[in-house]
Amino acid sequence: MALDQVTAPVIRGGVVAYNIYLNLQLEVDNASARNDVMAVLPRVRDEINMDLFSNKIIDQGGLENLDLKMLKGRLLKAVRRAAPKDTVRAVLIINVARGG
Repeated sequence: MALDQVTAPVIRGGVVAYNIYLNLQLEVDNASARNDVMAVLPRVRDEINMDLFSNKIIDQGGLENLDLKMLKGRLLKAVRRAAPKDTVRAVLIINVARGG
């Protein structure tokens, strides 16, 4: 199930240097699980945003230093905090882009 695009700021020297835009998809088992996640989607998006705005996703450099495996794991934990138990199997990163 596709999510609306999310934004993650990259902070340098205490200010936003640029943003990273992510298109994410949640992997669910069936239509019932999808409906269960849809029922709490605002909470799911809130957990994702809380993670992206509270924790670095890149230490130095640009997108070439983005650890997708680490980010997927963090986002899955965030989603599972809000989604009903055993509904979300994985967070898929469909697209990553850098913006000014």
